[in-house]
Amino acid sequence: MIFTGVALYTIQEGQVYFILGKELNGELNIFGGGPKSSDYSLEAAREFEEETMGIFGSAEDILPYLSSCPKYQTGDVTIFLCRIEIIWDQLMILQQAFQNLYRHFSKCSICPEGYLEMTDILFVPKDQIETYNLRPAFRRQLSSLLKIFPLNG
Repeated sequence: MIFTGVALYTIQEGQVYFILGKELNGELNIFGGGPKSSDYSLEAAREFEEETMGIFGSAEDILPYLSSCPKYQTGDVTIFLCRIEIIWDQLMILQQAFQNLYRHFSKCSICPEGYLEMTDILFVPKDQIETYNLRPAFRRQLSSLLKIFPLNG
């Protein structure tokens, strides 16, 4: 399966944290999916907008930012590894806003496509990520991703 997405991370007090979405089945994953076109940057931005319910902005807002992110590509997988500069208190506000949006959109009968694929966002320490319930496809790519981009705090 062809996949493109955004692996978002931040560094707080010297510790690297991945910002992951919690899927309906409880598995954690980066924000991405199957592209609808061959423009993987645009498709990663679109998937990121959908799965974060636009909390970081529209695909058009996100697309220029992706050009500054390292790109990991292997076979049919393209992942943009993007650091977000944000303080811990803002992360907690971001998580609460995401949860509020999810509650709101889960009540609507006609919601934007892809907006209810993630039920929450979590901040997972890099050194503990293997202990979490990760989506199997993400787990398979993770060790390769971290060998290429070690992400030290």
